[in-house]
Amino acid sequence: MTIVSAGNVRSTATHTSVDGAQVASSVSSNARFLYGVSTADGLAFAAAPLLLLAAVFLACDLPARRASRVDPQEALRAGG
Repeated sequence: MTIVSAGNVRSTATHTSVDGAQVASSVSSNARFLYGVSTADGLAFAAAPLLLLAAVFLACDLPARRASRVDPQEALRAGG
């Protein structure tokens, strides 16, 4: 269960950091798309990836926890 969650969160964190670098380099040219957020608002730019990571963790962890409670023999007997 932890392996599944950690792998997905690690992958998302890697992609988020690359995307964050791209956003940081192009934020001044894309200022017209930022409604209600200034280009120097560090809190907004830090909170968005953290919220994404939290959503990914929950989306991976909750089904894994649910699947870990199922008896493997019962799942095989049910057949699908």
